[in-house]
Amino acid sequence: MAAAEEKKIYKVVIMGGGGVGKSCLAVHMVHGKFIETYDPTIEDSYVKYNFPVDDDYVSIEILDTAGQVRTYA
Repeated sequence: MAAAEEKKIYKVVIMGGGGVGKSCLAVHMVHGKFIETYDPTIEDSYVKYNFPVDDDYVSIEILDTAGQVRTYA
């Protein structure tokens, strides 16, 4: 890799309803394990270096957002 060449960093935002598995997906991508208990997220972020994409390794920054809470009238 040339000195001036920088490694690519991809930013990923995970959005969706409450309790659908956003945090579980983020933790699995970074740590390779699944969370089996539900703990509502306010907001978390993760960084994974050397994440394989096609024939290259890149860095990813994952923002895990809070799920939307349904309210019923």
